[in-house]
Amino acid sequence: MAIMYDDWEESQCCEAFKSAKPVIQIDGTHLYGKYKGKLLVATAQDGNDECLPITFAIVEGETLEAWDYFLVNIRAHVTDMSNICLIFDRHRSIISAVENNPNWLPPNAYHVFCIRHIASNFNQKFQNEGLKRMLKNLVYTPAMVDFERNLARFRETSPQIAEWIDAIPKEKWSRAYDLEGRRYWHMTTNLAESVNRVLKGARNMPITALVKHTYSRLVHYFVERGTSAVAQLQSVNRHCKDVVELVKKNQVHAKGQHVRAYNVEHTVFEVYAGWDRSYFVNLPRRFCQCGKFKAFKYPCSHANAVALSVRQSPFTYVDDVFLTTKLVEAYSFPWEPIGNKEAISTKYRSKDYS
Repeated sequence: MAIMYDDWEESQCCEAFKSAKPVIQIDGTHLYGKYKGKLLVATAQDGNDECLPITFAIVEGETLEAWDYFLVNIRAHVTDMSNICLIFDRHRSIISAVENNPNWLPPNAYHVFCIRHIASNFNQKFQNEGLKRMLKNLVYTPAMVDFERNLARFRETSPQIAEWIDAIPKEKWSRAYDLEGRRYWHMTTNLAESVNRVLKGARNMPITALVKHTYSRLVHYFVERGTSAVAQLQSVNRHCKDVVELVKKNQVHAKGQHVRAYNVEHTVFEVYAGWDRSYFVNLPRRFCQCGKFKAFKYPCSHANAVALSVRQSPFTYVDDVFLTTKLVEAYSFPWEPIGNKEAISTKYRSKDYS
């Protein structure tokens, strides 16, 4: 038996996801108490870096059938958006469920791996904390040239390690090979795991109580964040406060960098950030050779220097998901009190695998 529950009737989370980052993290965790099983969670993030739970399912275990049921229903009831980035650990059942479903394969979706689990798997096999740290640093290296140089050093540590890392496609685990910036800098499943931690005290409740508790927490999140988003909009902040602070920080770092145009259209530039560091920047493509512009979806210090040199606001090149209006849209949908236990039955659907 599996139970999938969210808020399909009101569709608050489904509608909110339309204004959030097109990234979904999935994870499973144990249920305790009288009712055993697993709680599967799908989570996204809004433009202000706040966790946005999308949907939940209670299943008997993390089997292929359970994950297939979960992923099929996300597509059927939560989102049909294309180009979604799906992040998960390398659980074989999830991999099989994804690979068997065209709706979760390119160009409909792209799946990548949680690097924390990759690093943990590496350490279990090779039991070397120093090399584990080297791997994690490699994962987060955004510039292609630096990544390839560091990867070569990592592979040279042993033939076994080279064979192990070569077996995992680079685009599944490295920031440098996230060429389209689909991850929005998310490299782990920490969002989904944080939702599991929030619900830890509720995971020993009866199913009906767990559903009601989850619903109540979602109402709290929406009201609190929606109120904050409206306040930001009223204070004439066009972009979410967190990204504004990051862009301004990069503006400070841009000071002193020398910019040279390479075409009359003033779209292609070289930025000299130091005596031994220069970067190719293409503003219309939102690309910088350092890798950060594409990965983070807002201008790095080099792109900031270029924008200022052509008298443009760097905020012109910030991804639309960070607009304050998107934040307001995400949390503007009203909720209704459940009232009594009988009303909760409208909040979930079930399927018997047998």
